[in-house]
Amino acid sequence: MPRQRNKDYKNKESTVVSDNGRPWTFQEVCEAFNAVASLGPSVIVIDGLDEIGATLGKTIRQVKELQWLPFPFPPQCKIICTMSRSDLVFHGLSRRQDCTLLSMPIFNTINLQMQFLEEHMQQHFHLLNKNHHQQINDVKLTKNPLFLNILGNEIESYSVHSNLAEYLDETYDKISSLRDLCVRCFQRWTKEYSWNKESLYGDSEDEDELELEGWIPDTLRLFAVCRGGLTVEEVLTILQTLGYRNTREVKSYDWLQFRNCIGNFLLEKANGLLDFSHQHLKEIVEYVLLRGAKKKDSKKNQMKQFSLHSLKAGGGAAATSNEPENEWKEQKKRFHSHVAKFFLKQPFCQRTIEELPWQLLMSGDIKTLVRVLTDPVILEGFLDESKKNPSNRQDLAFFWNILKDEGISVTTTYQQMLMKLGILDPVVYDSEDVDIDEMMSNMSTEEKSDTPTIPIIITTPAPEGELSIIEETGSIPDSDLQKVCLNPT
Repeated sequence: MPRQRNKDYKNKESTVVSDNGRPWTFQEVCEAFNAVASLGPSVIVIDGLDEIGATLGKTIRQVKELQWLPFPFPPQCKIICTMSRSDLVFHGLSRRQDCTLLSMPIFNTINLQMQFLEEHMQQHFHLLNKNHHQQINDVKLTKNPLFLNILGNEIESYSVHSNLAEYLDETYDKISSLRDLCVRCFQRWTKEYSWNKESLYGDSEDEDELELEGWIPDTLRLFAVCRGGLTVEEVLTILQTLGYRNTREVKSYDWLQFRNCIGNFLLEKANGLLDFSHQHLKEIVEYVLLRGAKKKDSKKNQMKQFSLHSLKAGGGAAATSNEPENEWKEQKKRFHSHVAKFFLKQPFCQRTIEELPWQLLMSGDIKTLVRVLTDPVILEGFLDESKKNPSNRQDLAFFWNILKDEGISVTTTYQQMLMKLGILDPVVYDSEDVDIDEMMSNMSTEEKSDTPTIPIIITTPAPEGELSIIEETGSIPDSDLQKVCLNPT
């Protein structure tokens, strides 16, 4: 088997699914990984290995024990990873004789902390004197590099060094966690650089609520619900749809001030997309800002509710009757809906495939999700005959497995699509659903057989390249569906 996997990975046409079109089992994925690790010299760097979780039928404990890793590990492949000592991953690796464990120094001395801050603050570091150094060392949380990084950014961005002793005393007395410091940052950023819009969530006289209202908190919420990040232009456009228009529009200069004040809270990736620089920062934004977002009073803009399990309804713990928890999920769904409406208006590209169906699913808009998955242009992108994005097929299977649980037949849906396009004759078919992965395989095969099969759909985008625009009801009218040109095979 490993030898066969070697051949598969050397073949550029190979994908992350097995020969019959089904996603690999956990054992097959492990075998494939081991085969790749044996191909030649390689170094794999993983930051935060303790973040891995359950997958392909395996529990979190089974995955984190790392018994699936080969022993001994291939000598031509090295893995460098970071983790916390309290995690199961650390205990799993500590039992291996081919593993070397190195303990990173804790920032528990003034010298280490000041070296870190000097590298981070650069020319601003000279504003700190020895008394400030001792005050910073007295704050217990500064032993956490992430906390120290944010604290250094606050000192640098807001020039609190002019009254730094008082600022650090307040930090020592009132800040007991990384979340507390982030909340303090959110309040400061909102007060100094943000503004609200009329009737954003209804009028409120509660000052505590207003501290987390405005375009900066909404920007952080948008990043929190995004799957892969957003560009600056995309953020500014979505903010306009949220109501920040005319005199309240967020300009490029306003954005530059915001980026300067948050430091490296957001990080620009190689593809130009901005995202949180650390997973814990995203989790804090989700907990603090999405829970703090208030509902709109207008019933016109409220989305129709669907019966979905916790992943589809907004992630996190299992569905519960707890009202605050349900309200939090509704706020997440509302922001997912705003991002979905934005991508529905964008020209078709790979990011459309990655973001749009996911946002529709997380917002609970099942009707529009089905229409998107049956759009011939998007469907062609999911099938990915060029094999440039092998995860597309797995995403398509993932969405249809969820829709199948909602009672939506993949067979019937695509048969209706093909009949509407004139490719399949309108005849009576067996209503019993077939396997989703088998259906996908049939839709992409080019082999001829004696039994009827669904032909390949070759499409070209419409000239304007725009997807259908979602209505306030959350559905796409048939008259607005994108037209496609079919090239005969």
